[in-house]
Amino acid sequence: MKRKILAIDDSKMNLKILSDILMEEDYDVYTLLDGINVIEAVLNIQPDAILLDIIMPSIDGIDVCTSLKNTEETSSIPVIMVTAVTEGKVLRQAFDIGAFDYIKKPYDQIEIVARLKSAIRYYDQQKKLESLAMKDGLTNLYNHRMIMELFEKEFNKAIRQQYSIAFMMFDIDLFKKVNDTYGHKIGDCVLKNIANVLKASLRTCDFVGRYGGEEFCIIVSNQSFESVLQLSERIRATIDHYIFEVGNNSMHITISIGVAYKEPISNISHNELIIIADQKLYEAKKNGRNRVECQLLV
Repeated sequence: MKRKILAIDDSKMNLKILSDILMEEDYDVYTLLDGINVIEAVLNIQPDAILLDIIMPSIDGIDVCTSLKNTEETSSIPVIMVTAVTEGKVLRQAFDIGAFDYIKKPYDQIEIVARLKSAIRYYDQQKKLESLAMKDGLTNLYNHRMIMELFEKEFNKAIRQQYSIAFMMFDIDLFKKVNDTYGHKIGDCVLKNIANVLKASLRTCDFVGRYGGEEFCIIVSNQSFESVLQLSERIRATIDHYIFEVGNNSMHITISIGVAYKEPISNISHNELIIIADQKLYEAKKNGRNRVECQLLV
């Protein structure tokens, strides 16, 4: 896919020059004549880098860059300031607020292309590092630390916006027997396959993570209790009917699921919700495994 560049300048002529240079280099180019609605535009476009004029009449580039860097969803996108002003004080201010680089006017095509490539290369490296910090190396699901951070954020959002939230815990039944019988490499393949089943079962707005060992968890927001139960049962049944083909081995795996569902009026904390889901998971194990146990909290 082509890399996307957002150019922001109050001069149509400058935007035309930049667009011609960048399109010649096979970039997808988007333009804005001011920075008033920049956050909304960046969230919609998802650019790989932003070229931002420092001096604009409505809101200057320093303020726009500050807004971008103070917004979590846009903070990591590299911003290259475009300016005819090369005073140390102005450039230092730009770098202090998080600008990646700067380009001088009048434009030099070689300079623009070189600095953009450097910015995008840096952005790609940062995304890889962030992914490594967030993801479990085996299953590529969110790791324990990240899924707990996401759950706390989603929980607080559910409280603010007054909608339901559910925390679901999954555990592979008798997983030790799989490792003891087939070895840990086969066990790892089973974990990967189950992770793929979980990802395929969810909406894009749901979150799934590896809680630890053979335990997984899912966060589901703004769904009815019945819908959450149906989802839990569908996942349980899918894995129950799934034939795990790993090398020369075919095996049948089941999971037990514990669900804690919070209605908006419940005053329970996010930590208590996790504890209740874990208790329900224990009940599912105790009551025969390969089953779902739930608790509705109102």
